[in-house]
Amino acid sequence: MSWAAGGIAAAIFAGAPVLANPFQGQWCHPVGAIMFLETEELGFNDHTICSIENTGAPELNTDWTSPIACRHVYIREINPDGSVERFETPMHRPTTITLRPVAPDQIAVDLGSAAPPAIYHRCE
Repeated sequence: MSWAAGGIAAAIFAGAPVLANPFQGQWCHPVGAIMFLETEELGFNDHTICSIENTGAPELNTDWTSPIACRHVYIREINPDGSVERFETPMHRPTTITLRPVAPDQIAVDLGSAAPPAIYHRCE
């Protein structure tokens, strides 16, 4: 896998094919946070990556929920051969994610906390 500057999560998900899940892709929050969602993983900003258990595609205009296992990931070193040494720290929360369509190209992201869901829009 090729790791690019600008964040581990961005490097993992860059160039991924468009798949059947309408939530897949890159989502932006108005304050600058970015979420990347693909078939088996999602990422937040530069260093948080979560494995997704529910890899099935939801019906259009319906909520999608999945258990997730998240970790902080940091690059320790990029070797001359291009391989990457990284450091990972497991996170205890969040443990689930729910995505709810709220408008065309907008979703509410609920990470199961007491905070209200955050609204993200498709990044341009």
